[in-house]
Amino acid sequence: MLATAYADTQGSIDKESITKSYQKLNKYGGDLSRNRQDANFDVVVVGSISESLKNIKAWSQTSTFLSMAFNQTDHEYGQVCKLEEVVASAQAIFNEKIEFYRSYYGYELTELNLGYASDSDVENPCKEVAAGEIVLNYIRVPQKINLDSYDVIAFHIYDNDYHSGGFQGYLQAGDGVTQGDEKVFDKTFFVSGATDFNQSQKVRYPDFDEKVLADYYTQQQVELTEFEQQTAHELIHAFGLSTHDCGLDHYSDVDFSNLESVLLGNNYANFSYGDWFSVMGASSYSVDLAPSSKEYLGWVNSNQIHTIESDQTSVEINEAYSNDGLFYAKIKVEQGWLYVSYYNGNSYGESLMHPKLSGNLEGIQIRYTESRDPEVFKTLTTSVLLDPNADLTDHDYALKPGYSFSLYGVTIDNVVITGESAVFDVRYSN
Repeated sequence: MLATAYADTQGSIDKESITKSYQKLNKYGGDLSRNRQDANFDVVVVGSISESLKNIKAWSQTSTFLSMAFNQTDHEYGQVCKLEEVVASAQAIFNEKIEFYRSYYGYELTELNLGYASDSDVENPCKEVAAGEIVLNYIRVPQKINLDSYDVIAFHIYDNDYHSGGFQGYLQAGDGVTQGDEKVFDKTFFVSGATDFNQSQKVRYPDFDEKVLADYYTQQQVELTEFEQQTAHELIHAFGLSTHDCGLDHYSDVDFSNLESVLLGNNYANFSYGDWFSVMGASSYSVDLAPSSKEYLGWVNSNQIHTIESDQTSVEINEAYSNDGLFYAKIKVEQGWLYVSYYNGNSYGESLMHPKLSGNLEGIQIRYTESRDPEVFKTLTTSVLLDPNADLTDHDYALKPGYSFSLYGVTIDNVVITGESAVFDVRYSN
């Protein structure tokens, strides 16, 4: 893997700092994968990208208003706009809504900046485009680097004017990354934006205190900074996990009486990033990975997972970070699988010792992964964190002793927590 760091005069990142971060990420990846995933990396720090990041941010924010203006017109799906026909309307929308976008989204735009949209190479000038996508057009890879030596390229942008979430993809011939006079393509890549390089990962929730996850670590866990958490997320995408670890939407009224239909509706906008325990989700409670995601990546194998397709009593799983025995269960249901795991506060689950999270140590977690057409979705595995107590406001996602949970004709009950393991029964309805 090649990690390229682009920093202008506002940047303060050196090669030693980013190399240290990747060394930490290597250990973290080894911890989560039980040393089944390893990455070799080279770090190169280069100058700034070839366009002002202040302009790139302005172009991205301008695209919001161009897109809204175009969407108000009568046009066919996939139609490309003519910029001159929407500018006046976009200006009117800007005048009406900019104060809201400044206060709610942090926009700093003082006037529409049409520089990017006016470029003849831009296929659709009215498409809303993130700053990270625009950045790709201005990344120049130093010619001295032999790109054939790398499977993945990371582009890290350090600049106080660039604040965009990371994203991962596969460079195509139409993308703008160049090396010398040649386009760079047929490469897996990811981009990460500016975050506080030394800020530790917080327990990110509005009613929590200012503690960070690592405040509860007493073992040899890696203390991830915000930058490292974002990089880990995109790196796992680059390893092949195309989706996120999802969950029920905390901010809407989930119809728990109709949960099966809600899940089958696959409303990705509601579920995306909704697994609070996963670095591929919200990573607010811990920085683990959903069981089915680890299975997909080969970080756990069939010898470590109970596979259940009929009634079973006294199913026992060890805590999620155990190195011995079976530590997950997957239960076949008509529409997919239910994955069961148990945290006892070990390893990266130690952050669950937080007083508002400790209820998660008193039972088992259940996630749903739907079956998908292997030809159409062969690279996808979508995990959805469920809430057995049907209360998304209490930070507690554990099925505890004395309670039962039913979905798709399967009931999980008779939970017993021993401290090192969890025991439960599985019953299929007739």
